[in-house]
Amino acid sequence: MTDRQDVLAAAASDRPLQGADVGAARERTRRRRLWRIAAVLAPVLVVLWVKPARG
Repeated sequence: MTDRQDVLAAAASDRPLQGADVGAARERTRRRRLWRIAAVLAPVLVVLWVKPARG
């Protein structure tokens, strides 16, 4: 059997392919993106909050 036939045979079986959980991969990407946005915005928000607080 070639690699292509192995993949097709695995796809035809009743158990999922290894690493084929698209939802989990999408969630990891979403969380990583949110952490990046938070890391960029946090210092800006701190400056904008501290300036008026000082008077």
